[in-house]
Amino acid sequence: MYYTPLCAPTAADATAGDLAAQPEYYGLAAVHEIGTGDYLDVTNPGPANVHAYAIKHSNGTVTVVLDNFQDPSSYGATSLQLDLHGLGDDPGRVLHPFLHCGPPWCRHRSRSPGALARALHAEFGGSRYAPAPLLRSLAEAGLTGRKSGRGFYEYQEKSVPAAPAEGLISNAASPRTPGTVMVIENGAVTLAADLASAITAAGIRVVRHQVAEADLVIVAAEPTRRVLDAALACGRPAHVVGVHPVGQEAAGPRFAELIVTHLTAASAAAAAIALAAKLGVDVVTSRDRPGFLTAAVAYPQLNDAVRMIQDGYATPADIDTAMTLGCGYPRGPLQMLDDIGPAPVFDVLSAMHASSGDPAFAPAPLLAEYAAAGTLFRG
Repeated sequence: MYYTPLCAPTAADATAGDLAAQPEYYGLAAVHEIGTGDYLDVTNPGPANVHAYAIKHSNGTVTVVLDNFQDPSSYGATSLQLDLHGLGDDPGRVLHPFLHCGPPWCRHRSRSPGALARALHAEFGGSRYAPAPLLRSLAEAGLTGRKSGRGFYEYQEKSVPAAPAEGLISNAASPRTPGTVMVIENGAVTLAADLASAITAAGIRVVRHQVAEADLVIVAAEPTRRVLDAALACGRPAHVVGVHPVGQEAAGPRFAELIVTHLTAASAAAAAIALAAKLGVDVVTSRDRPGFLTAAVAYPQLNDAVRMIQDGYATPADIDTAMTLGCGYPRGPLQMLDDIGPAPVFDVLSAMHASSGDPAFAPAPLLAEYAAAGTLFRG
């Protein structure tokens, strides 16, 4: 097991999906709260359920953090003696104790994602940690995921959850494919050319200007631009969908986001699904909003990782290690950010922030600096 904000303490807990907060993690959070400085060597011969950290600040003062693993309301008083090194002849005049027993979610098992979200929101505030209404509804209904056998997915013992009926559209679907397609650039010239080339190679006629002849109009979609604007400009908004390929492979993209506006007809969406099936591309549907689906979920998390670096909370390497080893990510958030590029992530977050007004989407100042300089976080 790995020590991250939440993990399963035992193999049985991991199987049951029962997560518990890790006090070591929040002990480091306490160190962040007390300011910056140099770690001092601490010999801690006391109880195993207490860890100590000592920070020497630039003004000569020293703060000691005592991280108590146990809930003080359930355990009696604990006495211990610490040996601090490098304080000089009179440590008493510069010593500031700081007792840390962990935030509320450290003191109990997380019974549901909704309970954890409420605890995070109570501790930090802000819309970023406010439980979504759907998450609250699931928790109130007792649909707590693996533990109850049902959440966003339905679970059976030792089985992989089946994908929900909506959302993922497999290329096994086979409605009628359009005979003529028009591709609109909408600022994405290269993407539009690639889409037109792939559609032509599949034996489907592609037109450039004869919008009236097209069975389907495809906008080469970028997550910073609205598909609706191009749909209205072409004069046939009911026939328009956006397509945004995600990821690149040598043989071309195998996954894409299908963007539908409020004016997109069901027949146009079905034709786009049929076209994707013919091209061998799996698609997910997304509403027409900045970030679409993939970036709207992933980029705020990357922004949070940058804020942790900006605030001196952790290094890029430590964040990536925590998320790959502790949470099973195939890549850490900073490595992912470097692969995408700080500038595109900054642009999408800026568009999301401008559209929603939600401060949770405001790009971290450090991300803005790296985007302007073209600098990578992991090199």
